[in-house]
Amino acid sequence: MPRAIPSQITLYLSSNLGENRSLTLAAVHQLVGVVAGFLSLYDDLPAELMNLSPSDYATMVAAIGTIRLSLDKYRFGGHSDELKPICAALPKAWSMIALLPDDFPSAQHDLSFIGDPELRNMIGVDVAAIAVGLQAGEWKGATILAGSCSEALLLYALQEKQRKIPNSISDALAKISSKNKARLNFSDLTDQSWNLFWYTEVAHNLDLITDSTKAELAICRDYRNFIHPAKAIRLQSSCDRGTAFVSTGAIEHVIRDLQKSLQ
Repeated sequence: MPRAIPSQITLYLSSNLGENRSLTLAAVHQLVGVVAGFLSLYDDLPAELMNLSPSDYATMVAAIGTIRLSLDKYRFGGHSDELKPICAALPKAWSMIALLPDDFPSAQHDLSFIGDPELRNMIGVDVAAIAVGLQAGEWKGATILAGSCSEALLLYALQEKQRKIPNSISDALAKISSKNKARLNFSDLTDQSWNLFWYTEVAHNLDLITDSTKAELAICRDYRNFIHPAKAIRLQSSCDRGTAFVSTGAIEHVIRDLQKSLQ
């Protein structure tokens, strides 16, 4: 399913109509195809992005309705005068779309356990984007983004634990047996030697996540590797509806666990 964002639509309009939003009938008649293209892009706007006040939303709906009706009348009648209402309606719709955000925070997840507002909003936007990906059938995007969000959440949780109990990470690592542990930079959780495996193992050892969430993340970690085409070909597998929902389930449980362990 196609998905447009407000900035794409406003760029489309300014590129084709110029920055001056006052339109003449002659201009609309000459660029009627551009107007039709605008409606197509508008129809691809996710409903979740329609974050307008009641009055602005009413203005938007009325303007879009006017444009549709005028185009239909012109299409069937062929008289340029039928396009005249678009001269006022299109600038109104344009102004309303310019107010819309390209991203939207998740309203379905309580991320209040994240103390940093900027990080909380960033992760919230990504979590919400996963839901959009599922609705649109974008299985690979949802799968990979879910793994990335899980990693970000676990990193934050470990940083908080380390801040409150300075030796907690090193104590947890001491209890974990792995031949690859020597490669870790113990003092820097953001070092590239850390990955979802280690974030999961240490978070589980510190009781930040449950046994079942750890098991789900192990599967999610394998799916996330499908971002590499060579590995997908080698394993003769790829992201699909199943990988997307399993990975989404994992992040749901990471959030659930951290709500309890960090608050």
